[in-house]
Amino acid sequence: MNAPEPQPLEPARHLPALDGVRGLAIILVMIQHFFPFNDRGTSLLDDVVFGLANRCWMGVDLFFVLSGFLITGILWRSRGKAHYFRNFYMRRVLRIFPAYYLLLAIFFLLLPALGNAALDAYLADSAPDAIWHWTYLSNFRIAWRGEWYEQLIPNVFWSLAIEEQFYMVWPAVVWLLSRRALYGLCTLLFCLALALRWHLAVDPDVNWVTRFVLTPTRMDGLVLGSLLALIYQSQLRENLSVRRIVMAAGVLGVLIASY
Repeated sequence: MNAPEPQPLEPARHLPALDGVRGLAIILVMIQHFFPFNDRGTSLLDDVVFGLANRCWMGVDLFFVLSGFLITGILWRSRGKAHYFRNFYMRRVLRIFPAYYLLLAIFFLLLPALGNAALDAYLADSAPDAIWHWTYLSNFRIAWRGEWYEQLIPNVFWSLAIEEQFYMVWPAVVWLLSRRALYGLCTLLFCLALALRWHLAVDPDVNWVTRFVLTPTRMDGLVLGSLLALIYQSQLRENLSVRRIVMAAGVLGVLIASY
């Protein structure tokens, strides 16, 4: 007979440290988007500052790890309860859809309806690809293009698209698999993402934008966060030494995932 599955710990408690991680990720992403990279000087200080700023895209990896941690924790704690799928998807819809689709409606429907020639010319690069954004597949479209859009707004949706794709699949995975099987799956997917990213990095026909936005090459952060959540939710989390190992593994994993 199989040993009974350990019961999840309840209730979940708020972890203030995660708010700090979220804040750090936001700051890093904002720096990456708005830092004046074209104004680089020639001094050593310029080299240091610009080098650090150029690594701020790691904020996206932090967001992925944090999302994987939080979502998997929610799913694991609610596994086996009534309305498992309905409750999860309703919360995601109410949390994300209103603001997201309002922004899309403004960008793809309202602005073109104004009939301004200059504005139409500005929107021309992304307007034909609206359907990819409405369906949370914009990261695949950007990967196919091999380049970013000329406008900032369509460029920031790719990471949300990856998270939504994760949300569509992961609840069923957590519901179906045991903790041990999830450990193995997360580890396997993490390694596969790194291997695929390395493979595309050495392929001269694939540019960096493509490998940067594809879901299979960016799932390592999400599954790393998921793995950490499963460990944290286990009875082992009461063991201080194990918790320290988990924290160290998380930091190391983020650094590896952001390579």
